[in-house]
Amino acid sequence: MFHKNYHIDGTSYKNPEAVYRDLESYPLFQKNLEVFKDRLKQDSKSKINSTFYKFGDGDYYLLKNQHRGTAKPGMRDSFKYNLLNPSNKYLNKMSKKSDYYLSLIQFIPEFEESFNREPDFLAEYVYGLVANKWFFKNFKKIGIIGSNLKIQIIKELIKKDNYKEYLNCEGFETYIEIPQIYALSKSRYIYKKIGRQIKESKAEIFLMGVGLSQNILLPKLKTFSTVPLVSVGVGMDAIAGCVNINRPYFGNWVNYRIKDTDIYEKINDVTMKTSINKAQTVYL
Repeated sequence: MFHKNYHIDGTSYKNPEAVYRDLESYPLFQKNLEVFKDRLKQDSKSKINSTFYKFGDGDYYLLKNQHRGTAKPGMRDSFKYNLLNPSNKYLNKMSKKSDYYLSLIQFIPEFEESFNREPDFLAEYVYGLVANKWFFKNFKKIGIIGSNLKIQIIKELIKKDNYKEYLNCEGFETYIEIPQIYALSKSRYIYKKIGRQIKESKAEIFLMGVGLSQNILLPKLKTFSTVPLVSVGVGMDAIAGCVNINRPYFGNWVNYRIKDTDIYEKINDVTMKTSINKAQTVYL
């Protein structure tokens, strides 16, 4: 049973983890959700370049030097080379330089082990606020930062009126691409190019789907921005029409996709290796 404490308006969670049955797992869920929304709106309005790091199991394995899941070299955007090398000290140092940290409830113990503190907010919040389109209702000039293939997909989708209506978004202010794979190992070199695009943008907020490269990119990109930079994880997959609807809060999401293209096969991503519910997929 999904406890009402964890409900986010306009969303559905198809197969919730056991932690969502117990009020005591995170009793301040609703209160802190409102605090989070207010923080984003206020920082955007006040031109504060706050950074929001979304912690996941891949980050845990990466920071622990374990080649598992998305932290396995060559998977998503991890290192081409062995993580057990001197650069990992730099990685761990940079990972601790963001302003706010978010974690799913079930990963809070791993987060505390990695950062020796509690997360500021929950990752459930960014998932839910993409899923119910809160971001698109509250910010009209949104910059998005994601893998080159997903950004290309989004650029095509946003040309379609029915997709714009569904997303409640006329378009994005700025589109910034990172490499689809090995972005983490390249992050020390690509951040200046990304930073210039951020500096020139008139976006009110940036939504980022940059995977493990956030560990280095977030603090580096902060210096170029005057507005919040928010890691939304699979929220970027949803915008690109390739989110697994079993992910938290995306149970009623409709994946809008482009017809007659092989671009989806080129995405080296865990989400693309899981089935997309055809009943909730619309081809444009």
